Amino acid sequence: MEGLQSAIDRASACVEAGADMIFPGPSQNWACIRNFVRAVKVPVLATISPEFGSTPLYTVQELRQRMSPSFLYPLSAFVPCPGSAFPFMTHPKQGTQKDVVGLMQTRDELYDHLGLPTRLNKKLNTIFSKEEQE
Repeated sequence: MEGLQSAIDRASACVEAGADMIFPGPSQNWACIRNFVRAVKVPVLATISPEFGSTPLYTVQELRQRMSPSFLYPLSAFVPCPGSAFPFMTHPKQGTQKDVVGLMQTRDELYDHLGLPTRLNKKLNTIFSKEEQE
């Protein structure tokens, strides 16, 4: 809002005060982003959110090459949720959600995707092997 130099000055003051990383606001201009990144001298965290906001949908390669090795998509997984949830919201009113159970991810599918059984088993084995050694 106040221009690039003002943003650089504020970010530089934060770095001087001990900031290890800067999280700038959105920008649609690669030249401004490049100048900002070069000026602040610490890693810059890029955020692509929301997908319907003012920040263009940069690719991972564009972000790494031009701006920052650190970036996140904080709302990408949640933006589609309300629209996907509407069919599920109407079924309990009709008495049961059995007609939409097939559309749901099972607990086993979620745990498998997250690697929870394997990680949980490894953690439990570590905990119990320590107890047996004592």
